[in-house]
Amino acid sequence: MRRLLIALTLVCFAATASADELVVGWDGSHWNQLKGKDGAMQIVLVRGIYEGLIWGRSPDISKYYRKTSYDHMAKALDQFYADYRNEKVFIVWALQVIAMELSGESPERVEDHLRSMRKAASEVERKRP
Repeated sequence: MRRLLIALTLVCFAATASADELVVGWDGSHWNQLKGKDGAMQIVLVRGIYEGLIWGRSPDISKYYRKTSYDHMAKALDQFYADYRNEKVFIVWALQVIAMELSGESPERVEDHLRSMRKAASEVERKRP
């Protein structure tokens, strides 16, 4: 099973890379492309993000909610990206918004943060494969 997950992850990320550079900044459109009948690829991506933050000892790890399952976070991302206004928000930023909600931040503070992320995401020059 572990080999299958690793292979699926590599295939998924390889599909976004060109010969010259890697494409970074996956957003809602990428998230929605990963949808399958069981959501396995989405869970693998969420797990990869969290493991990268944890094992990479990111100073930003406190911005991410860790008292739940990867499956729960994947479902939360599905709900987040159901709003078309969130499509350009990067997945790593969306996880921060979800963490704020799950941690009990005020709705006003969450909405202010989300608005700033939407604005920042709309200003990023994107390179699509």
